[in-house]
Amino acid sequence: MEWIKYNSTNSLRIQAKEHGLAYMTVYDRVNKLGWDLERALTTPPRKMNRARNGYKICPLCDEKKSITEFKKHKRDRWDIYTYCNSCKGFAASNRKKVLDHYGNGTPSCELCGEDRYGALDLDHKYGGGYEERKIRSGANIYTRVIKEGYPLNFRILCRNCNWLEFMRMNDWRGDRPE
Repeated sequence: MEWIKYNSTNSLRIQAKEHGLAYMTVYDRVNKLGWDLERALTTPPRKMNRARNGYKICPLCDEKKSITEFKKHKRDRWDIYTYCNSCKGFAASNRKKVLDHYGNGTPSCELCGEDRYGALDLDHKYGGGYEERKIRSGANIYTRVIKEGYPLNFRILCRNCNWLEFMRMNDWRGDRPE
C-alpha cells in the first residue's frame, strides 16, 4: 500500500488512528472517492444498519423488526437482506409500476428495444444519477419516483445501454486505440 503524507510528517495510517477511523476508510475516501484529506479525516463514518440484539431497522418502512422478518442471503448464512419481507415485495411492485408508467404499459429499452423486466433499469435522461445517489443515499428510487409524481427526467434503458450512455456522457475512450 502507498503511504500518503499528511502535513509532511505523519502517515495516513497514523492520522486515521488519531481521528478514530479505520485506515481503509480514509484510504478509500481519498483514493477511490477523491475526497481531500481533511474531509476524509473529519467526516464521521456512516452507521451501518446491522442487526443488533436480534433486531434491525428496515430502511423502506423505517420500522425496527425482528431479524426473523428478514430473508437470509443464499451465499452468506450470517447475513440478511436489507429490506424486511413485507417491503421486499412492495419495492418490487413499485419497480413494476414505474417501468409500466414510463413504458406506457409495455416497458422496453428506448435505445435497443430490450423488453425483459429483469434487464431494464430507470435512467436519468440528462445524467446526474451518481450525484443524486450521494445526496439521497438509501432512498429507493422507484418509491421516490412515485411520490414525486413520475418526473419527466427519467427513461427506461436496458442495463447494457445504460452503461454505454454513462460511458458516452463521461467521454470514455476505452475502445479507441492509443
